[in-house]
Amino acid sequence: MIKRFTLTNGRGDERDLLSIEKSPTFQVEGFGYSDDTEFMRVGNNFVPLEERAEQRSLEFTLLVWKSVDETYMDFVSFARHNPLTLIYENDTGTYYIPCRLRSISKIEKVGIDIKGVPVVLAIISNPYTKTQAYNSGDVGLGKSYGDTGYTYDYTYSAEIVNTVILYSDSYLESPCVLTIYGALTNPTWKHYHDGDLVETGAYLGTIPEGHSLVIDSKSVPYSVIEYDGGGEMVADRYQLCDFSTERFMHINEGQNSYVISHDGLTPASLRAEAYIEYETV
Repeated sequence: MIKRFTLTNGRGDERDLLSIEKSPTFQVEGFGYSDDTEFMRVGNNFVPLEERAEQRSLEFTLLVWKSVDETYMDFVSFARHNPLTLIYENDTGTYYIPCRLRSISKIEKVGIDIKGVPVVLAIISNPYTKTQAYNSGDVGLGKSYGDTGYTYDYTYSAEIVNTVILYSDSYLESPCVLTIYGALTNPTWKHYHDGDLVETGAYLGTIPEGHSLVIDSKSVPYSVIEYDGGGEMVADRYQLCDFSTERFMHINEGQNSYVISHDGLTPASLRAEAYIEYETV
């Protein structure tokens, strides 16, 4: 059952696709999975050459109570501001689906007094959910939801010094954005998956008090950027990282621990934000 079906555009505008007052959608199609793997025949067997999912499209129709022209132009004006993100909530959770407008038709007869505008959205990357964990550096003290400024589920990890823990139920390796807060000198970060060390990173320099270093594997290209206390970019710090390490963090199925160390003696404050991807939702 669809509980939320909302489209956001590149300007941050939002359109509720279930709104009766606007133009509600019906006949939603395209959720699911389709395989696009190439095979090589070996005798009576078929060996996969490259395993991949087929690009999918979401199709639905906007019901029009009033002017088809106004509804059409209003939606086109909204949807042409890329990138688009479809926020889809069902009984298992809330998912974010990156997409863009593939096609829109002008008029389709639905009933005596009702017309429809068929829309097709091209899905451009895997659907994902959001989760985060935060450690304030104060052992035994948590971080409240209101302090994070985020609108999605989170946990906090303050019981283990310099560490946050996240869990994933997806078999896909997914991006994780790690934020570490100053003052820190020569910080290093490590990712443990089910207890095994799988990724490391290091920064050769100082993060001043009130500043943060964001190690981002979700953006394209990946980035390492220092921000001040007001959220303004100070500088690109990628070249100050240790290139003998992986630098960028991810999240895998199971338990994922992200651990910070530095040259000082004080506990580190850090946050990990994961974007857990799924092939189908």
